[in-house]
Amino acid sequence: MFWRTGWCLVLWAVLGGWAATGKVALTVKADAKQPAGGPVVVEVTMTNIGPGAISWWCGGPDKYPGAEHLAVKVRYGEEAPWHKTGATNGQYTMGSGRSGTLQPGAAIVVPLAIPVDGAKRGTVRFSIEAGPWQAAEPAHGRVELVTDREIAERRQAREIAAVRAHGPPFWLHLAERYTDKAVLDATLRLVAADDGLTVSGAAAVLARQRALPAGAGEVLARAVGRWLPRRAKPQWGGLQEYLVEAALNTQSEVARAAVLQRMAETTDARTCALIVDRLSLSPGDKAWLRRAKAAIIALPPAATAHPEVAHQKDAALKFLDLRISGRAWVGEPGSPFFGHVQ
Repeated sequence: MFWRTGWCLVLWAVLGGWAATGKVALTVKADAKQPAGGPVVVEVTMTNIGPGAISWWCGGPDKYPGAEHLAVKVRYGEEAPWHKTGATNGQYTMGSGRSGTLQPGAAIVVPLAIPVDGAKRGTVRFSIEAGPWQAAEPAHGRVELVTDREIAERRQAREIAAVRAHGPPFWLHLAERYTDKAVLDATLRLVAADDGLTVSGAAAVLARQRALPAGAGEVLARAVGRWLPRRAKPQWGGLQEYLVEAALNTQSEVARAAVLQRMAETTDARTCALIVDRLSLSPGDKAWLRRAKAAIIALPPAATAHPEVAHQKDAALKFLDLRISGRAWVGEPGSPFFGHVQ
């Protein structure tokens, strides 16, 4: 089996478990009161108390270890049983990367988002252990989950600021992974900004949502029409790809039509190729997939004369045929194995 994602066919290596043995001390801090309905946000300070350096595979976007290196349990009462939960912090677990290292005596802060039952209120206790390293003892803590508008708005403001600035990575991760209506509505408004970096951050969040608000198709269609004709700039990040992906995820006619029009009219090979790629992975029924296939086939010879476009066209048509025949599927937005073939 293989997975198709992004620009090419790749075989992903899951390297999240690569970490040298060693001994660490863990301490944790967290706001005493946190908004109910979202994750518990904590900062774990990991200090190397062993004689040698410890290391981990680091895929970015930041330098601290991924959440998979820490084992987290929660419980909702003094006598309640502990439950394992999968904390996250937005660090990539696949693709290219490098080795992160912590020398003896050095410390690093690892932010974590700990998923909890959204219906719970009151005290939640948590325990954090260092998975691949020996720890003197787990780090323990507790917070109060509260329904408090001011506390909720304070977190929302940090997430929206991260969307606007395209970072810090952890707070951008919170906006992408644990978005709520207030953050989503604000993010949709940011798509209309004049600054490419802001639009890129907003589009990245929207592209990773399973569902978008009513009217998102119209907003994203206008953004596609505004930004896709422009030649991409490095400081924009993945603005154009994020916009196309988010627009197609709405499955609205206005957004789909805007994307197809940009593909037919653009004279930039990179823009054309990325639209072709996103079309092949876009959600929709077989009627839509056939329509996307027909639009790709109808690309003018001047466009397909470029090697990058020609290659992407061939790959996209093959994948669309597999999807139409039921031999391939696409995962949820944001999934690393977005296109899967058996």
